[in-house]
Amino acid sequence: MEPTLSPQPDSPESSFPSTGECLARLLRPPLPPNVPVPSLWASIPQLSHRSSYRQITRELSYKSVLLAAKAILSLGIRPSTHLAAFIGTMGYYLRPELRRIALQNLRDAIGTQTTEQDRARIARQMFSNFTVSALEVAWLSRWEDLFSWLKIDLDGFENFNEALATGRGVIAHNAHFGNWEVMTAAIARMGYPAHVVVRKQKDPRLEAWIGQIRNLSGLKVITRGENPVAILRCLKKGGALGLMIDIDTRSNEGVFVDFFGKPTYTQVGPFALARLTGALMVPALCYREGLNHLRFYFGKPWEVPQTEDPARDIFRSAQMASRILEDRIRERPEQWAWFHKRWKTTPDKIE
Repeated sequence: MEPTLSPQPDSPESSFPSTGECLARLLRPPLPPNVPVPSLWASIPQLSHRSSYRQITRELSYKSVLLAAKAILSLGIRPSTHLAAFIGTMGYYLRPELRRIALQNLRDAIGTQTTEQDRARIARQMFSNFTVSALEVAWLSRWEDLFSWLKIDLDGFENFNEALATGRGVIAHNAHFGNWEVMTAAIARMGYPAHVVVRKQKDPRLEAWIGQIRNLSGLKVITRGENPVAILRCLKKGGALGLMIDIDTRSNEGVFVDFFGKPTYTQVGPFALARLTGALMVPALCYREGLNHLRFYFGKPWEVPQTEDPARDIFRSAQMASRILEDRIRERPEQWAWFHKRWKTTPDKIE
């Protein structure tokens, strides 16, 4: 039994908030307060138990992030965005290891449909896009400035509304595509019961700062591996849970599915959760259409099968989600994080 599209609910479309109403909520008072950048001289926690060198490099990394954030916020959003786009393009040349990974992944995935010049152009644009996205995460601490600057389109938002209207809960499966941080914060600010599962930052000072920014938008953050009950509670109450499906990690159980013609280790957690709770799956991606123009895309809801073979149900669902993502990446390859080692885990390594 293949995963299937979910039937549409009986509730009329007029019962859903209009697109204009949702976007208006982003700048409707009271706005989230500004979040100050933490002090550079905050007490230094134990960041590494492995070596003093690692402790020092992580402390330098923390100070570098804060200095960059202070510089970005002092420049103003328009000039800092243009500067970030330029720095990102230069990053293609200045970060040879990341460039090598990105070009190799592009060659393996879409090499037969592209030229070497095409792949270099895609990689440069990707570096620029992700640098601008990192800048926008810093500007989330200045909510009014960011959302006065950004133009946002909602594409397929009725799919998200209709899935939530069933009361079954929604797992919005997304990826490192466009600016997922801004997307999830905006959806929460629109009044939706939005939750995300995130990795814990190694530095507790950064963890506190980023967590404060996320929480002020109304977004509910669940730290990966720490509170599984909160995940189940979110779905049982009919909420929306954002989960990444494009991370290569052996810390969680996974299966190998076909992704760009290669066996790709994919976490089964989102699909096992959907099967357990009956939640609907909704593809959710953020496209960058310009320096200050984002498009939030929501695909058709679909269901994880519930047959007598759970492993088969989960495998087919992981394959369907990966196929949906692959189709979107093929359409707009510059939007995805090609510098991630997505195919690092191989069947031989698992054995």
